[in-house]
Amino acid sequence: MLAPLRRLTDYVGPGALYHVEGPVGPPPVLLTHGTFSSARTCLPVAVALARHRSVYIIEWRGRSHGVRAKMAFGLHDLADGEMSQAIAHVADAASAPVHIMAHSGGGLAMILAIAHAAQIRDQVRSLTTLGTQATHLHLAPLPFRLALRVLSAQGRLTGRWPNRLLRLGDSDEAAQVLRDWLDMNAARDLVDRSGRSVLPRLAELSLPALVLAGAADRHIAPAEGCRALARAFGQNGRFHLCCRDNGDAEDFSHARLWRSRAAERTVWPRIVSFMNEIDADALAS
Repeated sequence: MLAPLRRLTDYVGPGALYHVEGPVGPPPVLLTHGTFSSARTCLPVAVALARHRSVYIIEWRGRSHGVRAKMAFGLHDLADGEMSQAIAHVADAASAPVHIMAHSGGGLAMILAIAHAAQIRDQVRSLTTLGTQATHLHLAPLPFRLALRVLSAQGRLTGRWPNRLLRLGDSDEAAQVLRDWLDMNAARDLVDRSGRSVLPRLAELSLPALVLAGAADRHIAPAEGCRALARAFGQNGRFHLCCRDNGDAEDFSHARLWRSRAAERTVWPRIVSFMNEIDADALAS
């Protein structure tokens, strides 16, 4: 299944960095998956995007890098590790800023990385997030929120949340990653490692950001949470609710927003158009 992917042996950061060959002219795009997922979940969209530009995938630690790999890391570790180092590696290789496309918790880790250091921001041309939010879990159904509390307590003991029990994705997830996300939603704020709010800084980044939400995603990334994230980017933030009423193939769920035949028809082309627009603006400026 990973046949089109080539793992880069010169990447020395945590996790694993893969490449899918595409046209070398346009700036490349760097993808990252969300929680309970791996590079495998990025493959369909990576192959589609590779028709337009070169594609890279940063896979988090604890995935295909050893059976029952240690999972003692959180969102801030991903931001300072995989995300920052992958952005720098790809931008250096391409001699150009990179487009970022990230799902769910991967979007949060990318935002934390970009907001943390000016040199990382300078290496990013645009950001697209799908089903990413850290402030509005209180809008999710109560039974779901109660189940998360139980799983969080279990995760404190085991260090991981098992995907086989949740029937999510293809990988277990580090308990601290989920703990960070739950804590941020409880505080209704996206915060850095020191506990300071990141949201007020996002508008200062002058970063073109496309924030996508699924109309049927009422549990993990309610639309209001995604809309709030888009607003935080100020005039550079765009929000789109992926639903039939807005011309999309379906009212997308959290998972199908990232990987589905329907997303291939209407979501991915929207992202390609956004990246092309940002590239054209950069050339014109």
